Amino acid sequence: AVPVQPPVLPAPAPVAGEYQAVRLAGMRKTIAERMSHSQATTAEVTLTAEVDMGEAAKLREQASAEWAKALRPKLTYTDIVVKAVAKALREHPRINSTLADGEIREQRAVNVGVAVALDEGLIVPVVGDAERKSLLEISQAVRDLAERARKGTLQAEEVSGGTFTVTNMGMLGIDTFTPIINGAEGAILGVGRIAERPVVREGAVAARP
Repeated sequence: AVPVQPPVLPAPAPVAGEYQAVRLAGMRKTIAERMSHSQATTAEVTLTAEVDMGEAAKLREQASAEWAKALRPKLTYTDIVVKAVAKALREHPRINSTLADGEIREQRAVNVGVAVALDEGLIVPVVGDAERKSLLEISQAVRDLAERARKGTLQAEEVSGGTFTVTNMGMLGIDTFTPIINGAEGAILGVGRIAERPVVREGAVAARP
């Protein structure tokens, strides 16, 4: 076999005209490096599916009404998704795995990272042992981690050790997207918006979320 040298491509010419330079540094530089490394070392496969969120909407409404009596914040769809993901990962441990040193390591702990958008980028605090937490405990953990992420007061251990990540862009009107797998994790779930769709149920067309 004769090795074939890849062609040498010329560097892209800079765009002419006035511009404002924003140096890639700090969090944005770190994110760029990690995401580029993830894409370069991971064989990504994207699967998409629509899910009927009708029962989740009922659960959210009922729980929020009960929690309001105790002056607790409302339940969010992200909270529900994290709970469902934690349960699914316990039932399917191969998904809750990392690849290292030529072996697949099925993690015993289910640590679900939740992506939080900041002005300078994205950070993923981790809900540890999520499968052991109640819906209320997950809701409190997600809210606390997100608030402290925006304040910049998270501890190092709170942004490490994740085994799976959830990222939700539904509030931005996004239907589907392809998120980049975080670090050594095996998969990431990208959640889009909830919108009414025509669905056939028992032979009749109905609007469902």
